[in-house]
Amino acid sequence: MLTLANISQSKKRSLKGYQAEMTARLAVIGLGILLLGSGCRFHGLTEKLVSKDEGVRSESVRQLSVLGFRSRKALVPALVTKLSDLDPEVRVRAAEALGDIVARTNTPGVNWPTAITEALPALVERVLDQGERAEVRKQALLTLTNLGPAFLAPVHEPLTDDEERIRQPIYSRIKGGDGAIPLVVENISQCKREVDFDRKYILGNFLVAIGTSAVPSLVKFLENSESTEGGEIFPADQLVSMGSDAFPQLADAASAGHPRAVRIAAVECLGRLKDSIPQIDALLKRLARDPDPAVRQAVQAELAAEDFD
Repeated sequence: MLTLANISQSKKRSLKGYQAEMTARLAVIGLGILLLGSGCRFHGLTEKLVSKDEGVRSESVRQLSVLGFRSRKALVPALVTKLSDLDPEVRVRAAEALGDIVARTNTPGVNWPTAITEALPALVERVLDQGERAEVRKQALLTLTNLGPAFLAPVHEPLTDDEERIRQPIYSRIKGGDGAIPLVVENISQCKREVDFDRKYILGNFLVAIGTSAVPSLVKFLENSESTEGGEIFPADQLVSMGSDAFPQLADAASAGHPRAVRIAAVECLGRLKDSIPQIDALLKRLARDPDPAVRQAVQAELAAEDFD
């Protein structure tokens, strides 16, 4: 039954909760001021960074911006221990806090491999643990991608993880990141023919996400094109999806001087793009007179498909 007494008690509880919340947040602000003066006590800030109170966490992260690089680095060991906390929410917050330290440190010449070595094994462990909560894995992966493409090397599996939420952070961070091309190419090269087609196909999509600079790498895989009964073709599907960005490289790959398998695969890609790129029609007609009978046959098949349409 709702009474004035109940309402009064409810207001008191709400007021107490508000007061507790504000006290916690003010404590964080005070801690930041203390840190500015002494630079030697970090345990309190570590605890606040993984607090379940969003406001406390937010204020703690803000305090990172007033700490120097050495001070932030000193927080790393304590946060690493929180990556194995029994509470999954604390693990998420610890990964986020490590990511914030990385993101807020733009000191020229900082040697990240040395500065955050302590955190790498724990972050990699969280990412590779298939039994870990998806959100924890995602945050740990975001921190690694913040560090740069080279730091994805120990975590090959998430590149082709079943969880789209795990792959997505890499897609979003890798775009335009030319430095990641060697890593992705190496992973594709390690894929076994036929056995690892799905993995290879997803990795090919990562190259598409990187952009035009990845086209030469995809073209190199034309010699070992692979398809499934479902009609998926690697790397043809990826090159075709890049449209005009891939055209110059495909035109070159179809010309004399390249292995026959590469030329034929390139011709097939060009045939799939001919409706959207006008120059392809004239190119195919020139290739129809190529000295190599296998190339001529491939070209004629594409031209015949045009006539049939």
